Amino acid sequence: MRRFSSFRDFDWMLLTLVLLVSLISVLEIRSATLHTKFHGFDEKQIGFLLVGIGLMFLISMVDYHVLVEISPWAYGISLILLVAVKAVGTKVMGARRWINLGGGVHFQPSEWVKLVLIIVAARYFWGLAGRSLTWLDVGRAFAMVCIPMGLVLIQPDLGTALTYFPVLVAGLFLGGIKPKQVAILVLGFTVVLGGAFLSGKRLKPYQQARLTSFINPDADPKGAGYQIRQSLIAVGSGGL
Repeated sequence: MRRFSSFRDFDWMLLTLVLLVSLISVLEIRSATLHTKFHGFDEKQIGFLLVGIGLMFLISMVDYHVLVEISPWAYGISLILLVAVKAVGTKVMGARRWINLGGGVHFQPSEWVKLVLIIVAARYFWGLAGRSLTWLDVGRAFAMVCIPMGLVLIQPDLGTALTYFPVLVAGLFLGGIKPKQVAILVLGFTVVLGGAFLSGKRLKPYQQARLTSFINPDADPKGAGYQIRQSLIAVGSGGL
């Protein structure tokens, strides 16, 4: 039986809190960019927020069973789009992440994949409910997530690729992975990371700068640490 959501199904208290935090974030952006070349960016953020709210209410009226049913097709299309990005995507600062749709509109498939992976993982582990996960089940889950992750890594976009991994971790946890399996996986990751470190390969300079600037933004105040310093200024001098 199809079930359509109504406005009564919303947690209005939680929604109000989320909207309040979002508005505060936009005001912080305005404070941080008021005297920079990015002035006017906050108006765009407000527009994105309003569009997002409208889409949220629209999508909430769709029966979630439909999303689960079409998730394999959405996953396949997502993989095709990630391959298309590498073939015909727009190259910006050494990376191909966007597909130019014309008229000044660009589409970033790697962001869409985040939503698709959540639904696909939910469908997969839902089908395994009621029994213990085998190593074959765990391997299939890894393949399901690591294939799009690999396609995003070759764009290259390490930051977005890493956001896929929590979907896998949450799915395995909710799917009932055994503590023994977790211990073996952690040991395996430790060995792989240790081997990568000993091989002499390191993160690229811009990737290292993101980590070091987070710890010490004053080390590069006009470069990698600029956004963090502006956020601190906005919060520290913006008052309530």
